[in-house]
Amino acid sequence: MYIYNFEDVVVYVYIRKGKIAYLKINRYNTENISIPQDIKRIFDRYFISKEDILEEDMFYFPKRYEEVYRFLRKHISFGNIISYKELGIKLNMHQRAIATAMKLNPLPIFIPCHRVVSSLFYLDKKHIGGYNSGVYIKRFLLEHENIL
Repeated sequence: MYIYNFEDVVVYVYIRKGKIAYLKINRYNTENISIPQDIKRIFDRYFISKEDILEEDMFYFPKRYEEVYRFLRKHISFGNIISYKELGIKLNMHQRAIATAMKLNPLPIFIPCHRVVSSLFYLDKKHIGGYNSGVYIKRFLLEHENIL
């Protein structure tokens, strides 16, 4: 496991056979484990350069809900959002299935599930929807992308 820190957010990076297999995002870091420079550069692209992570060959892409995850990677870029309902319509899936896919996403940020919001968001930006790492982290990421 490696740790990437940005402000008061920490990304725990789990590696399997040289590729990133799982990410967990939390608030605050109590551990100090150095991260390899190639992995650090991946997260610097998102947090410092404010760009999408492009290095797909560095990640184990999950097979379950692959259609949903690939759609997000291809069509919902940095600073953009889509609602659970809109995504469900585009992929011919129920919005609850979309919510389940977001909850089970093993690679947040790389697969930008934080960009999927409640339909009510368009009326009132406090309705962002849930997030596996907590609403605080989702709000942080949406603010980082200037969506909020």
